[in-house]
Amino acid sequence: MSTKFRCSAIIPYWMEIDGKKRNLNGRKFCIECSPFKSHNTSRTVRQDRLSVTEKKCTRCKKVKSVYEFYVKRKGIDYFHYCKLCSRDEIVERQRKLKQAAIKYKGGKCQECDYDRYAGALVFHHRDPNCHAEEHGKMNRSSN
Repeated sequence: MSTKFRCSAIIPYWMEIDGKKRNLNGRKFCIECSPFKSHNTSRTVRQDRLSVTEKKCTRCKKVKSVYEFYVKRKGIDYFHYCKLCSRDEIVERQRKLKQAAIKYKGGKCQECDYDRYAGALVFHHRDPNCHAEEHGKMNRSSN
């Protein structure tokens, strides 16, 4: 039997390396791309993806320099939105969450019935002893 890797190389499941028979079945890269015991399994992919100089933002549809995109957490690729669109997306999401919370609480101030500008409304507890969790931490919950 043989296995095919991302680089299109085909080698057998078992191979003798350093005088010992080694199982290569679970590898993502061939021996040439990632030498045995070198632990550089993603370096080849990272180099290829990060060597690009321009990228198209999927939100604003503009081609921009890769320096205008955030790098993903593991450093393998760039985000799909540019930094400006990422910021705008976050602001829009936060506004939608606040609008939903305002609607849930009645759509207006519970003390004076003010309902013109959502940015002027603030959530707080009348009795601080019944305060369960900070508002800033509530939107980070994993639902």
